[in-house]
Amino acid sequence: MRILELGPGIRPHLSDKDEIIHLDKAPLPHVEVVMDLNRLSPLFGGQKLPFPDESFDTILAIDIIEHVIDVVALMEELHRVLKPGGKLEIRTTNWKTANSFRDPTHYHYFTLESMDYFDPEKPLFKTYGHISKARFKVKEAREDGQEIIFQLEKQPASH
Repeated sequence: MRILELGPGIRPHLSDKDEIIHLDKAPLPHVEVVMDLNRLSPLFGGQKLPFPDESFDTILAIDIIEHVIDVVALMEELHRVLKPGGKLEIRTTNWKTANSFRDPTHYHYFTLESMDYFDPEKPLFKTYGHISKARFKVKEAREDGQEIIFQLEKQPASH
């Protein structure tokens, strides 16, 4: 399996059986790709992730999405580089905890329904789905202590 891990910081996921590419804005020893995800926003250059379409089976976004200015641009790029049916795991600080607001580098706060904007089967998508071409099925959205965990599956994009 080919996995992309966003923002691993000093604790990267490692595997003997899977190929894991680590992307971070800091040039840490285990980071293969150095990139600031805020550069994905059209406001800051509109860059693309440096990978071909449908490159990864799984993407791990552990404690990173809250630090990204343009969540929609990020989701669209993650959708682009995931294989059809690929898995996206997001973990973020639960909006109702002090940890969410304590960190001055957090731009966004998420609820269990935040990813519903990208799932065509959800009511929020039916009203606001026009915000993005990225489509994901929300397989799981749950609170886990101080965190919220999302398990998403890539669906075909809209045109």
